[in-house]
Amino acid sequence: MERKLVEKEICPCCKNAFDCSKSKQCWCFEHAISSEMLEALEKEYDGCLCAGCLGRFLGQWQEAGDREHSAEGRRQKALGRG
Repeated sequence: MERKLVEKEICPCCKNAFDCSKSKQCWCFEHAISSEMLEALEKEYDGCLCAGCLGRFLGQWQEAGDREHSAEGRRQKALGRG
């Protein structure tokens, strides 16, 4: 049986349909996803996310990281190390 190059998927987050190529040529490989992010995604969702949900997840992850780095910077500065 021949495998399709692009398959219809249902996003486990929003339940919308989207196209997935199930390969390194998929649109999602255009995003820089760290192993930590991928692990968090796999824990939270069963399957691939659509572009909108993946974008929101990555944005939230980035915001959380920025807040953490900012908070750490303030701590270091308060301790006279920054």
